[in-house]
Amino acid sequence: MPEFITMRPRDEIAVISEGNGAISRDTVKFVAPLTAELPAGSLLDLTTDSTTGELMALPAMFTPADAGTGSPATVNADAILLRHAPVGATHAAALTRYAEVDANGLIWPSGTDAAGEKSGIAFLASNGIIVR
Repeated sequence: MPEFITMRPRDEIAVISEGNGAISRDTVKFVAPLTAELPAGSLLDLTTDSTTGELMALPAMFTPADAGTGSPATVNADAILLRHAPVGATHAAALTRYAEVDANGLIWPSGTDAAGEKSGIAFLASNGIIVR
């Protein structure tokens, strides 16, 4: 019987178009080495290291709506991982601005609902990343 291998998403599968040269891409440093694989298309939450100026990345998180406080569901998505990042990775290529991406190529955090996706799309749009 043949052995079947499941492919992970292809690198850069979400990219439809981007700015000239490398203007749309940055190398990001993970806050800590990855303890689990991140497939291409995963959403990232970015911050800037105050001492080095490096872009620091965490996998984006889904925060459900809280009826008690009235806070909406959110996904803080500032960038999109371009290539598969294996366990232990410390740096990766990310799409951070001026691009169009295919919604079908994005990998949302676990549990994300429609309101969370809408929030994530708005976060990406604020960086000039348009989801189609």
